[in-house]
Amino acid sequence: MVSLPWQNASQSHSDSSKRSSKVWSSLALGASIVTVGAVAFGSYWIVRDLILDRLKENALLKVQKAEQEIDTWLAGRLGEVTTLANSPASRSQDWAIAEPYLQLEQDRLSDFWMFIWVKPDGSYYTTRNGFATGKNLSDRAYFQTAMQGQANVSDMIISRTTGKRQINIAAPIWSFSPANYQQLPADRLESRSRALAAYNFPTEPDQKPTIVGILSGNIAVSHVTNVVNRTQEGKGSYAFALDSQGVPIAHPNPELLNGISSLLDSPNPDLARIAQAMVKHQQNVELMQLDGQWVYVAYAPLQQAQWSVALVIPRANLEQHLNALNVLATMVGGMVLIATLIALRQIRLFEQTRDRAEQEALLNRQLQETSGQLQDALAYLTAIIDNLADGLLVIDRNGLISRYNPALCQLFGLCATEMQHQDSRQFFHQELLDLIDQANSQPDQVLTAEIPLSGDRLGKAVVTQVQPSTANSSETPRATEAIATVILIRDITAEKEVDQMKTDFISTVSHELRTPLTSVLGFAKLIKKRLDEVIFPAVPQDEKKMQRAVRQVEDNIDIIVAEGLRLTALINDVLDIAKMEAGKVEWKMEPLHIEEIADRALAATDALFQAKQLEVRSVIEPNLPRILGDRDRLIQVVINLLSNAVKFTDQGSVTCEVTRQAETLTFRIIDTGSGIAPEDQQFVFEKFKQVGNTLTDKPKGTGLGLPICKQIVEHHSGTIWVESAVGQGSTFAFTLPISSEMLPHVREMDLKTLVQQLKAQVQTKPAEARSQKRILVVDDEAPIRQLLRQQFEAEGYQVIEAEDGRRAVQQVKTQRPDLIILDLMMPDMNGFDTAAVLKNDPETMGIPLVILSILADEERAQRLGDRCLTKPINAELLLQEVESLISQGISHRKVLVVDENEHTVKTLVEVLKTKGFTVVEAINDAELLEKTATTQPDMVIANAQFWHHSTAVQALKLEKGLENILLLLIADTHHAASES
Repeated sequence: MVSLPWQNASQSHSDSSKRSSKVWSSLALGASIVTVGAVAFGSYWIVRDLILDRLKENALLKVQKAEQEIDTWLAGRLGEVTTLANSPASRSQDWAIAEPYLQLEQDRLSDFWMFIWVKPDGSYYTTRNGFATGKNLSDRAYFQTAMQGQANVSDMIISRTTGKRQINIAAPIWSFSPANYQQLPADRLESRSRALAAYNFPTEPDQKPTIVGILSGNIAVSHVTNVVNRTQEGKGSYAFALDSQGVPIAHPNPELLNGISSLLDSPNPDLARIAQAMVKHQQNVELMQLDGQWVYVAYAPLQQAQWSVALVIPRANLEQHLNALNVLATMVGGMVLIATLIALRQIRLFEQTRDRAEQEALLNRQLQETSGQLQDALAYLTAIIDNLADGLLVIDRNGLISRYNPALCQLFGLCATEMQHQDSRQFFHQELLDLIDQANSQPDQVLTAEIPLSGDRLGKAVVTQVQPSTANSSETPRATEAIATVILIRDITAEKEVDQMKTDFISTVSHELRTPLTSVLGFAKLIKKRLDEVIFPAVPQDEKKMQRAVRQVEDNIDIIVAEGLRLTALINDVLDIAKMEAGKVEWKMEPLHIEEIADRALAATDALFQAKQLEVRSVIEPNLPRILGDRDRLIQVVINLLSNAVKFTDQGSVTCEVTRQAETLTFRIIDTGSGIAPEDQQFVFEKFKQVGNTLTDKPKGTGLGLPICKQIVEHHSGTIWVESAVGQGSTFAFTLPISSEMLPHVREMDLKTLVQQLKAQVQTKPAEARSQKRILVVDDEAPIRQLLRQQFEAEGYQVIEAEDGRRAVQQVKTQRPDLIILDLMMPDMNGFDTAAVLKNDPETMGIPLVILSILADEERAQRLGDRCLTKPINAELLLQEVESLISQGISHRKVLVVDENEHTVKTLVEVLKTKGFTVVEAINDAELLEKTATTQPDMVIANAQFWHHSTAVQALKLEKGLENILLLLIADTHHAASES
């Protein structure tokens, strides 16, 4: 049923009444169910407790039965010992008389192992060993009890005769038989007197018998053990007996029958508690946990001895008799539950039938209203789509156009075309169709791309998939089951023109700033050099005022140079960010080791750490894989982050950490500096934004370093972020993906490295005096020419000038310089054209060419020149390069290039020829052998993969006359990447 928000108040009131009725009926039914359930539950537990009490009584009866059997047996043994103790032989107080009698009785009474005849002082005789020399029983409890006139059964003891566990039954030996004269009838008094007189005993009632010793019988406990072992209640049950000290007399565990250790000292507190109750002659049935198992323990005391017997019954044995009750309770509960469910179902069916009838009536009334509202909403949506300034295109899952608006037709020049339900591939460019296919393969992504429009315009397309709603469905649609693809297209031609104007403006301003800045920095450094070398040494040391003026001049010049370098950095940052935003940066993607990036960045910033005396730490996870990236740009990112950390850290350390997480590498720069407030962290990657109070805090940079880092990292498909707290330091981190394709599929060679290796093998002319070397300076700016003239003449070179490319070509042909310094941006004939003319002329192609420019088209400049430097000019670097090129001279060596890829050969030949080498080409083994024999080259350059399968390359060293050929191998980067 569709929920309609425009239901009126009466309908809402009706629904409320229905819900209230349902609630009350449900509550009544629930109360009835709860009542029945409570009664049944209570009854179950009452009956269960009654049955369980009866089961406990039965268990206790088993224990009492065992006790009665043991008591009966002990009573018989007590009677036997008492009878023997009061025999004339025992009363004779003469062991010679008593021994024969007791020996005969020992053989008759098999329960006794031996008899012990003890004197009142505790010395004793045994029927096994006779007199026990040096031994005494006066400290035995059974002896002391018998000397008090009571026959008794002892606790478990260790025999001093045998050293074994035993139990003794002891009885006192009276001088004559005692009697209670007050209870004897008169006729018995006379008979007793005659009997006493016959044995020469005192006959007077007031003369009582005395104890003249005791007789003890040593008995085995086998009978007690048998009774205890027979006492059981199902599988796993067992019984045991304890004496008055808690020592086991009989127990199924033989370890407890070694010695006389008491269970009162058991580590199990429950067992110790049961033993305590048995020692106190209590009887009960308890549920406890023994040896990790729940058991019932029934225990009761003996009458003839201070002993107790206990029966241990597993809980399941005793409670198994409750199974029938449990089954009955389960059946009753199940029947109640079934009856409840049936009742609930019947009530629900009744309510559903009633609600369905009411809903159908309500839907019939609302259907007409809904239909009208839907038509209004459709018309409203159509008006919005048709009046969108951006083009809208909707394509169904079959690739057919299901909707579009007039703006789309205008963008693609399709106003007179009917496209409804037509195949989209008939009307749109391949770039848009490729973007749609990419969206179909990535249904969860929103994709954007620039596409061509009609009339040489440019558009930006945003594509996304429309998935079916799963709100009322338990099924999850597959990614390929999108309902449609929606494309929104905007004309960005004007925006691109503005971006181009901005880039052109920045480039022009950069050029206009760099040219005078080159003069300022160059002349400032030149002045400083002249002052340091000529003027300052001539100042008298004793002229303090003059010395102070000299220091001020020196400091002022240093300030000019430092500020000029800061301005240069600002211009470079502005130009970098503009080129990145315009997409004009030339990225040199290659496989890189992240350790190299970190090491080079740390080496470049080492002076900063030393200046502020900060500790630098490098924590790099071992065995990290290579990544695909632009080496110089990534080093620029790490240097920028390290420099920022040093700027805002006055003490402590800066840590450079690299770790791997799944398929990404994470780079972290952690400092112990001042930190960044949470409200400022969102601005750190914005252009020209610096955290802190702009009125009180002096800026420490241009505000472009971190935005440039962000652009570089995002180009590498990574992310960059900051984690910081005020006073706790900051952590700047960025991620780089671990690419599965380490190099493009096109085979490329590092020509720059190759040329450097070739130049190391070039035989150069002997260096001549600098005064004989002529340098041509070509620049349209007179100050730059004047600056370079002064710098070169100071080094002893001859300098000639040209203000544009045409005059430069003329002077090269007439005056033949040894080296040319060439600016690129010049009127009439720019530097690129001038360099092309010179390098394509056989007479001038061998002259070394150093290109100076503010442009960043380094790759093109390097192809035309031997060296490429940017303004402002680093005088020291320029002089080093000039000296290196002039001293190198022109190579007369012949180079043979061999590779199966003709494009690679052509590229390498073109570069080598511009460097002054004589180059011969070969593309297979046959040409290699033929041209090697005919041209006799000084060097052979071969692709490493070609070398592996070529027999000709490997045989060169074996040919006569070719032993000294230098063989230079070039790694095939694609092959190397696939093997790595």
